Amino acid sequence: MHNAARAHSVITVDPNYIHPGRAAVYLINADGPAAFVDASTPRSLAILLRALEERGLRPEQVEYVVVTHVHLDHSAGTAALLGACPNAVALVHPRGARHLAAPARLVESAKRVYGEEVFDSLYGAVEAVAAERVRTVEDGEILPLGDGELRFLHTPGHAKHHISVYDSGSNGVFTGDAFGVAYPPVQHGTRKYLLCSCTPTDFDAEAARETVRRIVDTGAERAYLTQFGPFESVK
Repeated sequence: MHNAARAHSVITVDPNYIHPGRAAVYLINADGPAAFVDASTPRSLAILLRALEERGLRPEQVEYVVVTHVHLDHSAGTAALLGACPNAVALVHPRGARHLAAPARLVESAKRVYGEEVFDSLYGAVEAVAAERVRTVEDGEILPLGDGELRFLHTPGHAKHHISVYDSGSNGVFTGDAFGVAYPPVQHGTRKYLLCSCTPTDFDAEAARETVRRIVDTGAERAYLTQFGPFESVK
């Protein structure tokens, strides 16, 4: 795939979740075919569609919506985005598929934390994804995208159902929350800092350490963190 090493461009889209610089969505442009990595919330749909339009892409060209994990800041907008992109399928860990098809449990849990009013302002209506629009991906599975390939890794630690994606067409790896978070306000000068994202209900420290090793071993030039933005040196 050497000739495809620079075939894909990656656009960081800020969906303005809570505030700017909080949780990115990535648009992979494979010179025709396209994919989104994570879907943010239904509130951000217009922003994501505008990102397509600004690159001369149509919603019909989106082949995949990759859900790195089903925490709502990453997945709540999946059904809305698929509704606007008629040829796309959602790609998700086998453990996460049921939550896309039946998100009520996640929604009720979040409402208990935020309350109805704040939940609505953040997420709006979180709809179920039709089963025929969901495809689970196994560890090491490869799917084509344009002249490149997406290789899926099961990357537990932050969550048991977490996946990351190595894209041969950009030599980048999309890490969700598995490689840590790097919010802009905590970055200073030329040094960047990664903070472990250790959600208490599902965090597994040993699995997280192994996941970091797997991500580094992809050989990717950069990691695309959902929270927030490209991290230029994976080594």
